Amino acid sequence: MPERCALVDSEQRLAMARDRVTCPERHITDLQSIHDWAAALDCAAATSKNTTERAALERASRALFQQPRGRIAKFEDVIRDRSLIQEAVWLVENDRAPTINGAFLLVAASVGGSASPRSVAERLRRREKREGNGIHRNL
Repeated sequence: MPERCALVDSEQRLAMARDRVTCPERHITDLQSIHDWAAALDCAAATSKNTTERAALERASRALFQQPRGRIAKFEDVIRDRSLIQEAVWLVENDRAPTINGAFLLVAASVGGSASPRSVAERLRRREKREGNGIHRNL
């Protein structure tokens, strides 16, 4: 039920923002909330004579309220992943694993959980690469 309440609240805010927006006279600096932006995009789409531009403006308006793609990273996951990456580096440095990829697989197998060890190892590899530590290149 809370999701529906949030949706209704969001729709009401959007309707109020649409009432406040006057198309041609609205200046970009006046747009203070995401609802103002969506209303301005909808208004621009309604007044546009170009169908391609109208479709692009409507897509942009819808995109403002969409959830981001991919897995949402939690702060606890980031901390845990960093410690797992450090453990994998330790395994390689102390000759317990032949490669960093093998170390990631060993660490991922010890984590358990519902995810497969291969997917956890791949996530650790990507995080290590994204953070730019270059661990696998230095070993």
